[in-house]
Amino acid sequence: MSLNHNPQMFANTYISMTRNMYVTSSIGLTVIIFSKNFNKYEKMLQILSSIILIYSIFYGYQASVFFNQYIDFLKKQKKLSEPYISQLQYWKQLTTFTYIYIIIVLIILFIIIFRKILK
Repeated sequence: MSLNHNPQMFANTYISMTRNMYVTSSIGLTVIIFSKNFNKYEKMLQILSSIILIYSIFYGYQASVFFNQYIDFLKKQKKLSEPYISQLQYWKQLTTFTYIYIIIVLIILFIIIFRKILK
């Protein structure tokens, strides 16, 4: 099949976006850990950390939704070349792992909100 774009480029973009999600959530968790060292600004840093984690969750979710739509688009193509046919299932698994990570970050976020911010 002749596509006017490269599916591997879309996969690389998705992997880059998930990497950004991991880094952003790591920054959010680091801010919450070090907020204890700043007594005067502890509550503000906890709120900032929560905002960073929420951003990370939405960023990863949006990346996964777009990539799933692209995978569905590729599955509908009549003559998709072989390297991409075998990759579709693997790419779908990547989005599943991203959703699992998002759930883990959501649990951490709820713990932060209910234990630290709303106390």
